Amino acid sequence: VAAAAPVAVSADGANSKATVDKARAIYGSRVVRLASASPEAIIEDQNAITLFISGAYRAGPNGNTQDKAISKQLLALKKTALDGAKSGDAAKAQGALKEMIAIAKLTEQDGYDGNYNPKQRRNPGAPPTEAIVAQMGSEAYALYDRYDARSAGAPQKK
Repeated sequence: VAAAAPVAVSADGANSKATVDKARAIYGSRVVRLASASPEAIIEDQNAITLFISGAYRAGPNGNTQDKAISKQLLALKKTALDGAKSGDAAKAQGALKEMIAIAKLTEQDGYDGNYNPKQRRNPGAPPTEAIVAQMGSEAYALYDRYDARSAGAPQKK
């Protein structure tokens, strides 16, 4: 019986503008949220950082020179952030993540207006979110929630 070692995470597959945009939206948004997270949360979600870097900056044999340089910078910042998080130094970890966000020009993109919001469960190639919201008019809440929070029939938060 052979023992299997865990495999390191890495974004794999074809490299296109769409896959880079998706990596930036999904994993980049998680990195943005980690910038204000506790050291424990940073350690717990460290794979998001790895997947962001390997998905948005292809540094392999087919990667371009600029991606390789940025990837090297981001990997060094990842190491700094994780070292800080493991030692319990929140300021060091968050500082490295904030520098990573500045270098990569990250913003949170998986929210209400993003095309990669998991609550939407739409098919690839569907129109952008703003087009769907514009078509839905006063029923746009249904894209995210079952009930309109303003209506009397909506369950009330306790």
